[in-house]
Amino acid sequence: MPNTSSFALDTYSSLEFVATNTMQVVRKSRQKLSRDQVRLQVVATGICGSDLHGISGETGRRRLGQVMGHESCGVVLEVGDPSRKELVGQFGALNPVISCGECRWCESGEEQVCEKVWIIGVEPSFDAAFAEEIVIPASSFVPLGEMEDPALGALIEPLAVGFHGAHQADIDASSKVLVIGAGPIGQASALAARYRGASSISVIEPNPVRAAVVEGLGFSVFPPDSLGDEVFTSLNGRPTVVIDAVGSSSTINSAIEASGARASIILVGMAMPEVTLSAYSVSTRERRIFGSYCYSARSFGQAAEWLKLNNPVASKLIDVRTSLDDAPLVFSELLSSKVDINKAVIVP
Repeated sequence: MPNTSSFALDTYSSLEFVATNTMQVVRKSRQKLSRDQVRLQVVATGICGSDLHGISGETGRRRLGQVMGHESCGVVLEVGDPSRKELVGQFGALNPVISCGECRWCESGEEQVCEKVWIIGVEPSFDAAFAEEIVIPASSFVPLGEMEDPALGALIEPLAVGFHGAHQADIDASSKVLVIGAGPIGQASALAARYRGASSISVIEPNPVRAAVVEGLGFSVFPPDSLGDEVFTSLNGRPTVVIDAVGSSSTINSAIEASGARASIILVGMAMPEVTLSAYSVSTRERRIFGSYCYSARSFGQAAEWLKLNNPVASKLIDVRTSLDDAPLVFSELLSSKVDINKAVIVP
């Protein structure tokens, strides 16, 4: 239930990007609601790799003074439109993709490629979910009902990235899927491939902690230097679909080299803004490279439905839960690579 004592205050705590590699807890003034908005008390928000790349300066996709956080869930504290008062007290997830709602892409249910799309938690002018509360468009709230462990709701957003990538690849029962990179997005991609009935799935991951998580989910996992006959044997042939959940020149070229003729290579990782690739190998074997960005509302909904039915599986993904006050230290540890963490979530 909402923390009404906190709601009585006119300020709230949030985590701000104050310097390169540095996050700090600050107090923010509570925003007034417009008619089409709701106020969420944040239950949990995941720390995304894109947040780490952003505050380190690697991608330029975050700005000083920004309050990030896009993998989030919470309870509705207040609604701007009195006709929506039934939402107050409901628990749900934040879908952070905001589009115009009017173009051909939005009308066809592909709002993630709307020319005016922006993402809560990425757009620097919008105070997002690394906070005790957040104000969002009412249309961005996805009710989930009761969950035994509500913090798992923060996983829907990264799961949706994987589900959308699997949709882009048109994975079905005939697909032999290789996932390169077993961070949270790679894990989500493997789970989505299983959801769509892929005939065989293997994962490449050098990090022993993440490799162990993937094995615990029931997938075959191999180190990068095994990308060859051992992986092909596991898949019963070369992969027909490769999901690159890293997004670097080396991983994309590994995907090209490993895949068979006319294979689909799906880019869901965004580690590097620019990459080089073996163009001849793409052309001569007629491989197809697809981009996959965020997710449609349909993919987000699929991820939410999967989570409702698979809480015990999803619980294996989160290994660190931190308070807002301790979150700056967790960010520092993640950036320093001194600790092996699969998925950290902030629970205000």
